[in-house]
Amino acid sequence: LIKKELSEKLVDSRFAVTSLLCIVVMPLGMYVSCQDYERRLVDYRDASQTYRERFKDEMGPFVEVQGFRPPSALSVFALGIDAFIPSGIVTSRSGRFHTVKEPVTSSPGSLLFGRTDYLFYVTFVLSLAALTMTFDSIAGEKEAGTLKLMISHAVSRRSIVLSKIIGNYVSILLPFVVSLMVALLFLELSSVISLGSSSLWISLLALIAVTMLYLFVMTCLGVWVSTQRHHSINALILAFFVWTLLTLAIPKISPMIARVLYPIESPDAINSAKRMVIEDLENELEQERGRLLGRCHDESGTPRSDRNRLPALSEAGKKALAKYGKEATLLEQAFQRRITDSIQKIERDYQRERNRQFNMAINISRISPVSCFVYVVSRIAGTGVAEPLNFVRNAARFQAEVNAAIYEQYDMKSYPGGSWTGDAKSGFDPARAKTPVMTYRYATLAEALGNSWVDILLLGCGGILFYGTAYRGLHNYDVR
Repeated sequence: LIKKELSEKLVDSRFAVTSLLCIVVMPLGMYVSCQDYERRLVDYRDASQTYRERFKDEMGPFVEVQGFRPPSALSVFALGIDAFIPSGIVTSRSGRFHTVKEPVTSSPGSLLFGRTDYLFYVTFVLSLAALTMTFDSIAGEKEAGTLKLMISHAVSRRSIVLSKIIGNYVSILLPFVVSLMVALLFLELSSVISLGSSSLWISLLALIAVTMLYLFVMTCLGVWVSTQRHHSINALILAFFVWTLLTLAIPKISPMIARVLYPIESPDAINSAKRMVIEDLENELEQERGRLLGRCHDESGTPRSDRNRLPALSEAGKKALAKYGKEATLLEQAFQRRITDSIQKIERDYQRERNRQFNMAINISRISPVSCFVYVVSRIAGTGVAEPLNFVRNAARFQAEVNAAIYEQYDMKSYPGGSWTGDAKSGFDPARAKTPVMTYRYATLAEALGNSWVDILLLGCGGILFYGTAYRGLHNYDVR
């Protein structure tokens, strides 16, 4: 039965069209992805080198150190949301870094119509091909009269379903494997990525394994569709409807449904709340500085004429400023902690609400095996939905490194009106100090797969479910 199915599919025009599309679309998409990755890698290296050359000697308590995010090598397979992740960060003495965002893309058309990378190729081209080649597996046999003949010869319905699934699955894998080999050849010939890396090979094998599981699910789905109709044309219409629902509708509608079911405040409202908190605390700090300075002058007996001078001329004024410098540092640190804690609380609360809405959207979209496949592949490629959070972790770690290497090496004193004075701590030589370089860490393959176990499990369950429903559909099928 499997041999019969394969022989029929290999001479079918649909197999020829699918093979042609695969051999053209996937290598072409890989070539374009390699060119795009090379451009992003050059931009990253140029930005890093330019910054190091222009600001390598810049040092001080208020220096703003920049860190840059390198593109993921596996983004040639799935660009994901890479274009929307910041390209770097800028640190500050306050401990609150801000991000650097470059233009989203040099080709707006790629956002309008989508990128033709490996992820697009599998989710759109191969999934549609799988349903197109399987929609008449059962309905076509009924129309030709061969289904009744097979069952009359005591061929079990389970054997028929299995042969249909295996035969169609192999006929889908053949053009996929050939096109993948050609695409990998393009990748090896590029000057930016080498397939000789063991870590890259392991990740690539994981991508291929998940893809094969996804194609198996779509093949089982196509055979099930064929058991739901008695005419091929009706099965074709149902197949296109199911493909549109799973590939286009559910993944795109799920965030809208989540926003309706769980509304949250907009980012602009949160940013406005943070600005108000910072302004209020900074105004309160300025008032406390004035009161502290006045109290120090009163306790030291500073003359009125010497109270507004920096530096003071009288001994009492110098004594008051020295006392103020010690207490102002503690006051400044206390307010910085209050500002940081307040901002972090607002961000935590908002992030918690946003994560709940986001997780609701993801869970709704997981109804579709397409969404599960996209989540797994993009996580492995380092361009998935978890990468913005990973970027924040990298940025926070870099901010802490700059704090320890630079900001904490100065004794700073603040005065009313926003003026500052300070000296480097003993043992710290600004002339010899070097600014830290940001080392960006993408999630390892083990971490990516560990975070994707739900999606992989759902894909596996989807294959079993569609196989079971296909068998059940054929069991109840009217073969007359």
